[in-house]
Amino acid sequence: MRDSLRLGRVSGIPIGVHWSLLGFGLFAIVNLAVSLYPVFAPGSGTIAYLTAATLGVIGLFASILLHELGHSLVAQREDISVDGITLWLLGGVARLDREPDSPGAAFRVAAAGPAVSVVLAVMAGLATYGVYALGFGDLLFVTVGYLALANASLALFNLLPALPLDGGRILQSWLWHRNGNRHRATISAARLGRLLGGIAIVVGLFELFSGSSTGIWTMMLGWFVRRSATAERRHARRRLRAEQRPPRPRPVWLWPPHVPIPPPGSAPFPPPPGAAPFRPGAVVLEVDSWPTGN
Repeated sequence: MRDSLRLGRVSGIPIGVHWSLLGFGLFAIVNLAVSLYPVFAPGSGTIAYLTAATLGVIGLFASILLHELGHSLVAQREDISVDGITLWLLGGVARLDREPDSPGAAFRVAAAGPAVSVVLAVMAGLATYGVYALGFGDLLFVTVGYLALANASLALFNLLPALPLDGGRILQSWLWHRNGNRHRATISAARLGRLLGGIAIVVGLFELFSGSSTGIWTMMLGWFVRRSATAERRHARRRLRAEQRPPRPRPVWLWPPHVPIPPPGSAPFPPPPGAAPFRPGAVVLEVDSWPTGN
């Protein structure tokens, strides 16, 4: 996924925004200003609602960025390069240069993101209580409370045991540690990802038929999870078959091929006086290699 807008770098990691996030941001701002703030913070004007909703959505995007930075910074500590972070319609993507080398490293990279979201949810929850206790106003109370719920939801959703979510990668690392094979672990975790993605699509359809517009969002999340899990399962199966395929024998050639090898105890020419007995031999060459024996 290519960035539509480059924001800068954090710890050497390029940060970008896909155009789809901008459209979602506008939709979220209008939705919060119309449906959330008038209910929980009545009495304010439209401009105040739009301003508070804008701050809330910016805080949500910052939370997603911090979630992905959690993955990326831990990956760097595991000597894994990070090509960049992209924020898009369905969240964020940290592009790692390679997979972790061990189950422990895979677990640490996967768990870092939800851990950051949990910390942010706790901090926002404490801030919500402080705003309420100090009486700073309903708009600020609703905004900070929204961020607390958003980060808690982000952590819980990502901990679902389904690839490509963080919970699926945590499950993959545990299965890898248990059976010793990364690709078998990926295939097992991807099965759950496909199952949960399909369930989300069905739930979204029921929401649509019941008149809830959130069904579209649920179906999109389900489609993304199922599609990504299918791709990871296909890739893992291909690599597992490559591991299990026996190596093809390499052709071996004798050089020079036109010179006959004398029988033991004989020589192609009379040896000089006092010379050691002739020992026949040949130089063995493997394809694309140096001489390996005689």
